[in-house]
Amino acid sequence: MSIIQTSNTTGIINKTFLLTTGLAVFAGILIVFGLTFWKASSNFYLGEKYLLGKEYPLAILAFEQTILNPFPGSPYQKRAIKHLFEIGDQAYLQKNIPVALQAYHTILFATASLSVYRDLSSEESQSVIDRLKKINTVWIGPKIPKHFPNRLWSLGMGIFFLGWIFSIFILIQTGFDKTGKILKPAFYYPFLLFIITFSLWLTSLLNL
Repeated sequence: MSIIQTSNTTGIINKTFLLTTGLAVFAGILIVFGLTFWKASSNFYLGEKYLLGKEYPLAILAFEQTILNPFPGSPYQKRAIKHLFEIGDQAYLQKNIPVALQAYHTILFATASLSVYRDLSSEESQSVIDRLKKINTVWIGPKIPKHFPNRLWSLGMGIFFLGWIFSIFILIQTGFDKTGKILKPAFYYPFLLFIITFSLWLTSLLNL
């Protein structure tokens, strides 16, 4: 009788644990998405405010933060890039070369860092490079990166990072008893998962 009760209790605990973990992960995703949306939108509209006031350096910084806070389906990234091109072109026409370089530099490097949601398109990169060559052919050589982050490896790095963090959490919860003694075989499965996901995360990191 006690064995059956213990089994039922263990089943309830496991279900509660899985439900709590699932809700925690879901809540975490919502929080991250919400914060990213708020940062992208607030910085974009702040950039437009500075742009209207012709405060170009501040507008560039705000649009850069917009680009660096991407989320699936975001309407702000492409609009921020468009504004940065406008600032760079306008500054170049006004012979304000430092501001033009700042705007073009921001497009090239901030956009290239977004390898999870989008790649730096060849059209955007070529447009920036063509503009930079008109300004300074010496500067363009050493500054442009020869290799941009790989989109798939970046995505894998994020997934495997969450995987090995989650496996540690499972290992702590199910792999030990109250005295700290290892429970077999409950310890082995999350430990194996940790080894696999950590190895894949490290491989993804090295292949960016």
